[in-house]
Amino acid sequence: MAKVTPNAAAADVEDGSGLPTPESPPLPTTLAVMKVACRKNAFLAMKRGRFIAGPFQMCIQLGFTVMMYYIFQGIVEDVERESGVRLGRFLMASFMPLNTLLGIAFSMNPAVYDIVGEKDQKMKILQNIYGLSENMYWLSWYVFYLAIAFICLVLIYICWLAVIPVLDTVNFFISLIILSTGFVQSMALVFCLSIFIDRPKVADFVMSFVTMIIVCGSSGLQFLTREATWIGWVGGFIPFCNVFQALTSMLWLSAARSCDDSGACQFIGVNFDTLWVTDICMLDYYPGVVPCFEQAEATIFPLGWAMLLMVASTVSVVILVWWLSHVRQGQYGMAKPMCFCLMAKYMCPKRVSVSSDASQQDTTAEGRCVLSIQHLHKVFGDGKVAVDDLCLESYSGEIFALLGHNGAGKTTALNCAVGLIPPTSGETYINGHHVRTDLQRARHQISICPQDNPSYPEFTVRQHLKFFSMLRGVAESDVDGQTSAILKALGLEEKTDSQCGKLSGGQKRRLWVATALIGASPVSFLDEPTSGMDPSSRRELWDLLLRMRDTGRCIIFTTHYLEEADILANRKAVLARGKVQAVGTSRELKHRFGVGYRLTLALSPDGSAPAGELQRFAQEYVPSAALEEGADEDVRQVNITLSFEEVDKFSSLLQALEQSQERLGVLDYILGMSSLEDVFMALGRQAEEEAKRDEGDRTPANVDFQEVEAESPVTQPRAESSEWRNIKAVFSLRLCAIKLNRFRASMVIFVPILLQVAGLSLAGLGSTQSDGGTNGYAIAVYPAMAYGISLINSASDVVADVKNKCKYVSISQGLTPRAYWLGSFFAHASLLLPLSLSFTVLFFAMRPASIPIQSAPLAVLAMFAYPIPTTLAIYNLASAFSTAESVSKIVPALLIATILLPGMAVWVLSASFIPASLSDVAMAWHIAHSILNPCYCLPGVMSYLVNVDGPKNLSAGEYFGSLSALPLYMMPVTSALYLANLIRLDTKSYKNKPAKPSGERATADDEDVLAEEDRCRQAAAADDAARYEKLSHTYRVADTGSRPAACAHCTREYKYVNAVRDISLGIQKGECFSLLGPNGAGKTTTLGILTGEIRNPSAGKVSIFGHNMAHEKERISAFDLLGVCPQVDPLWVTRLFCCGAKTSDAG
Repeated sequence: MAKVTPNAAAADVEDGSGLPTPESPPLPTTLAVMKVACRKNAFLAMKRGRFIAGPFQMCIQLGFTVMMYYIFQGIVEDVERESGVRLGRFLMASFMPLNTLLGIAFSMNPAVYDIVGEKDQKMKILQNIYGLSENMYWLSWYVFYLAIAFICLVLIYICWLAVIPVLDTVNFFISLIILSTGFVQSMALVFCLSIFIDRPKVADFVMSFVTMIIVCGSSGLQFLTREATWIGWVGGFIPFCNVFQALTSMLWLSAARSCDDSGACQFIGVNFDTLWVTDICMLDYYPGVVPCFEQAEATIFPLGWAMLLMVASTVSVVILVWWLSHVRQGQYGMAKPMCFCLMAKYMCPKRVSVSSDASQQDTTAEGRCVLSIQHLHKVFGDGKVAVDDLCLESYSGEIFALLGHNGAGKTTALNCAVGLIPPTSGETYINGHHVRTDLQRARHQISICPQDNPSYPEFTVRQHLKFFSMLRGVAESDVDGQTSAILKALGLEEKTDSQCGKLSGGQKRRLWVATALIGASPVSFLDEPTSGMDPSSRRELWDLLLRMRDTGRCIIFTTHYLEEADILANRKAVLARGKVQAVGTSRELKHRFGVGYRLTLALSPDGSAPAGELQRFAQEYVPSAALEEGADEDVRQVNITLSFEEVDKFSSLLQALEQSQERLGVLDYILGMSSLEDVFMALGRQAEEEAKRDEGDRTPANVDFQEVEAESPVTQPRAESSEWRNIKAVFSLRLCAIKLNRFRASMVIFVPILLQVAGLSLAGLGSTQSDGGTNGYAIAVYPAMAYGISLINSASDVVADVKNKCKYVSISQGLTPRAYWLGSFFAHASLLLPLSLSFTVLFFAMRPASIPIQSAPLAVLAMFAYPIPTTLAIYNLASAFSTAESVSKIVPALLIATILLPGMAVWVLSASFIPASLSDVAMAWHIAHSILNPCYCLPGVMSYLVNVDGPKNLSAGEYFGSLSALPLYMMPVTSALYLANLIRLDTKSYKNKPAKPSGERATADDEDVLAEEDRCRQAAAADDAARYEKLSHTYRVADTGSRPAACAHCTREYKYVNAVRDISLGIQKGECFSLLGPNGAGKTTTLGILTGEIRNPSAGKVSIFGHNMAHEKERISAFDLLGVCPQVDPLWVTRLFCCGAKTSDAG
């Protein structure tokens, strides 16, 4: 690839010389691509705090381990001194594997959000298209998270060597193998999960669920996996379980003692000689004199086998990830066959010579065929045919346009051609490379501008272009020059160092057009490239595309602007119902499918000849002259169509019309060829007639080609809103999400019930009414953790409503905040009701011995009351989050901290094998959490019943008077506090004070603007439907462009952007009012302040029918009169349309 200087590159774009040629660009080296991908991952990690988040999660688990270490040291100190039994290290060996496993899992979990986020935003598939192969993509993530794992490993060794001395008897290389393999296995499992997940919200819920299962499952296997039984062997083949098993065997073996006949004892330790030891003793003993007594004997799973099974499982999962990444692409991408690695056409693809098979093509073009689509067919899962037998060819040096109505198949055809989605059948060749079997080389021939505007919000415009151009193969020394040139040509120079997430919609479109045109791709696909652009930006793009075409590049684009296709495209293809209706140049299409020429006559208002007489006048010279359909005798303009075949007679008609203009009452006339819109409508009607003829009434009519009677408006009576109907609407929406999603229903209802079964079963092992047993904690923790899984769903719903702006739109349509929260609460609480019912049934059916039957009323009542405070608490917690990722990372950890840890601590401190002196500590802990922690209510009741009040054999009434019932009595208090705080948080956002207006006051010179400002000052606000008075709004945004990436979260620097300055205008009743302006002019901000999306402007007043939007009661009244169609299309994506229709009750 020829190198150019920055100045030369800029000149090239301006004069059209030296622009990228249609020859294939050189393939970048694997190392170069890998380097670019790793740089991207590292930069985004710094911006998103990944280098802090992963190690921080590990520090939390290590901190809990240290806390437990010192607690156990205090607990067992007296026992060890009196009996000589060294229990401290064995107690730590019971807790440390679980904590370590959680730390490993939590530190690797962010990979799911990174990868699934890229998949959902199409950034993964776009990287693949621009040059990052599937293997390199996953390898780059392995490299990055190995760096995170290394940091976490260092933290583990610091803790285990310096703070908790448990590795002093462990061989360093054995511990390193176990821990590093655990990180790699966790990483591979996370990658494997991300392959099957396509939506961030699903990733949020799945990872939260997996975390809870790891906690509950591993804690339940604390004792079962220590024996070399079939359970240990089965667990050795299950990921995570084998890591837990290896850690358990290593730590127990490190604490085991070995004594000789003289009584000298020492730790057995972990080394290569002790890998196969299975029988250990937990205390000092004298062989032959005082052998190890039965309670101190233990059988562990051989560490050697645990390590071998763990390594084998890890290698298997890594291979599985590689295979799945090719055969399972998800929503976007071209999946390969299951046995692709055994097929030569995939492993050793060959370039082929493409011959014309475009049966639909009516014209030829000069140049080499660079794109050949042959009999392309795409049918979606619901049976809808999106593309039907599409055959097209395009050539170098050509601009080709795909036209069609909404849903015609334009974007689908383009996505199939570039490998964004797989076709059902058909072949696509790009420069001779088959898109299905030689996908990587085919993609190297193309660039794409997708229909939406995906990007990394953290990237600047320069970084975005540099990243994709270097993936494409542009030399790093050439990137800056080409970037400056393309941005100058598209008018984006001022935004070079602006973050992509802060660009307007039109600016993002120009950015992606620049991305598609930079480099030397022979074929560029542009999907609606001018959508959202202002007129000046569109013109700049047209000029650039024409210059690119002149260099020999083939450009295929879709558009809804027919005049754009008429000006730019050499040839056009019109699609309707997935089929190509016609292909050709504008002249050819107009000649074949147009109405001919159109003679437009402007008539005098003082009197003119009737339309029929004007037609007869034209027919004297051009016999084919005819009035257009729908002509009216009363209109002041008449259109007469003239046939193409009689063009030689037009001159005589025009001469006669000039002479008779005054007599006919014609003020002016225009003669022009029929437009491309006429062709488009004619072909669309033709397709509709064919569809109706072939399928009859089964085919729904396309409204794009139907005549609409403008004089017959549809009037609808306004729905009467009520608080109760609003609550029912929200309630229905919440339950619809569960009803329509079986996976979610199983996670929210059925899996928690299974967890309750496991807890009750485990609680009955080895327990009696007088002794809760070593597994008595299960009934104290598992039922509450089962609720925790469902509570994560509640938090996700609330956060998603705010992020997707569904809550804002619903409130602006008349839904009150109180109805929103009550409807949500009733729905989420009803989802927890099956758990309470199942526990009641299971409790009486299984009758766990650790809880006496007399205490059943207290336990059941606590189970039914538990959803109330926990749901309200989770709503309060969710108000602090803005993303689903935050919910899945923080909520499970907080639930563990507020459910598992307090319940376990009370159970341990009050257990029968713990010195009685610690019972006061357990009581104080119980009382404190009963008052302060709403999530402790259920585990508190259960844990205190198991170890303290249960063995006393009290009556049912006496149990309600015991300390076990204290959490139950505190539930109403905590519920009221959280409800009050929720209402406070919901109204607080309306009282937030935004940044004050900066800069000088805007002054207007236009007379109409000054007159409108004067009218707004003098007239009452109620006279207008909407009124802005001295409105100004300033955004305070983080200024991160000039700071190092590593300091993104360390400093707080802001800059102020004036979006709206001193606007005064009134929109009168019955008026259709439009806000116009270029990208970034402040249109959306002005409208957002009116509709309540932006709460409280920096200055000024906004009112609707006289209701001041700054006052709560008036704002609610105004929302009853408001209808909103926002820019971002907020929808509850998991609801069917019929379910969504129920929200009409909300206003």
